[in-house]
Order: sequence, then structure tokens, then C-alpha cells
Amino acid sequence: TGKNAKYFAPHLLPVSSSRSRQAAPRSEELTTSKGQFTDYTWAEPGGFLQWDEIDVGAYRSQSSDAAVPAKASEQLIGYFLQYMRHLTLDSDWVSHLPTHLTLQGFEIIEWTKLQDHDATYKLETDDHLMVLEDQLPNIAVFMAEKAGRPCAEARQDLERLFRAVARETERGVDLRMDWYCCVARKC
Repeated sequence: TGKNAKYFAPHLLPVSSSRSRQAAPRSEELTTSKGQFTDYTWAEPGGFLQWDEIDVGAYRSQSSDAAVPAKASEQLIGYFLQYMRHLTLDSDWVSHLPTHLTLQGFEIIEWTKLQDHDATYKLETDDHLMVLEDQLPNIAVFMAEKAGRPCAEARQDLERLFRAVARETERGVDLRMDWYCCVARKC
């Protein structure tokens, strides 16, 4: 709802009459694998784009109780972010999205950091835990190679750390990332 509610109907509104009968642009049409913005020739003047994105670089833990430390969570998030940067899958570009879209001929209608909601912390934390657990083997290989130690040892250490993170979340630590929404119109 709000003054721009009409722009928020589907995730990506058609930006041309021909595109409206096709699927939304593939991610590779929007950016390259390194987050470089590419040609927006598919966009025709007057078309709207809504882009929702998480800022992985803002990944953090937060405790609802000062007596409950988030030390393990902070450490595992740090390893995860190092691994993501190693893969060049960082999200430093997210905060610059309006600038990139403007350079591609879009007028920014709205750029919003979405508000955190207490009701979603547990759901988001559970999602983050699943992703972290799924990535533990990859992070272990990366950390082992970086430290010059056996992968099995790194994996065991990360599994212990993950269990400590799970215990912290049971005591009120939340895992969070920032969400942004950009609505733009092709000029």
C-alpha cells in the first residue's frame, strides 16, 4: 500500500509490450556473475521495474538479550562472508543499485530499505541456519585451504561452531540481512 502501490503488483512488471507476453528477464540479462550491470535493451521507455535484493554484506547476528552473546554466530557469519567474497559473490553492488539503474536510463521512483519485523526474525533465522548448514562443506574446504590444514579438521570445527550457533539462536540470537526494494521507470 502507499502512494506507489500500483508499481508493486508482480515482482517484475513488464517493461515493454513484447516482454509482457514473455517471462521476466533472466538474471544474466540484468547483471553478470560479478554483479556488473549489463545492457537493458529489453526495457522500453515507460516500463517499470521492481527489484528486491538482499544485502549479504550486511549479514549479522543480533541478540535480543544482552546476557546472550552471539559470538559463535558472528564467527560463522564471518567465515561465510569470507567464502562468498572468495567466490566473488559479494553484494557490495546492492547499495549502488539506484546509481547503476540511473546510468542505464531509469528514473528511480522509490529506493527503500525494508523495515525489520519482529514476527519474521525466527523464520529468517531458520532460513539462514539451513543455508549455513548446507554450505558448511564448501566453507570447510575454503577455510582448510586458506589455513593449510586438513579439510576433515576444518569440517569438524565448523560443525561444532554450527551447533553453537544453533544453541545461540535457541536462546534469542537472530541472523539477519538487510532487504532493499527499488522501483524504477525506464525513461
